[in-house]
Amino acid sequence: MTDYNSLTDEQLVELCRNDDDYAWSVILARYTAVARIKAGMISGSALESDDLVQEGLIGLFSAVHSFDANKKASFSTYANVCIRNSILNAANSSVSRKNIVTSNFEEDKNGCVDTSMTPEELAISKNEIELVQSLIMKILSEKERQVFMLFLSGDSYSIIAKKLKMTTKGVDGALQRARSKLRNVLGQ
Repeated sequence: MTDYNSLTDEQLVELCRNDDDYAWSVILARYTAVARIKAGMISGSALESDDLVQEGLIGLFSAVHSFDANKKASFSTYANVCIRNSILNAANSSVSRKNIVTSNFEEDKNGCVDTSMTPEELAISKNEIELVQSLIMKILSEKERQVFMLFLSGDSYSIIAKKLKMTTKGVDGALQRARSKLRNVLGQ
């Protein structure tokens, strides 16, 4: 039996890409704390902290799907940047730029990765991943799901538009609807 907690992030990413649910739960457990810390560093946002955490986790999903092990950055570094950018983008789009204060948003010197999750916390994280996966299948239309998954894999709006034979405006609309539906359900 594989000890998932002893695997590197890069090994877990490969397992996640092969639809290994437990690998997803370990990655989520390791990086949920990162998203919480980074969301807590934003002040002046109209979004609730939990909404920012969810945006950070969307950034994590994107990082898993778009990470390239051949680049020089580790997954931890890449995931931290994706989480941070996702949170900042959400915060900046929720209020006008003049009202947002992000100057206190700095990288944690220890990498912000919590690998000390208990089995109970891992089980909760696995349930959260399963919930998100089932929600994606249930609440998003086929087109929204296709756009969302291509976006998470790192494709730009123009590439998604070409792949799905849509306009970039159509891609943006589908992605906004998908995000809105997920936020409404997850932001209870």
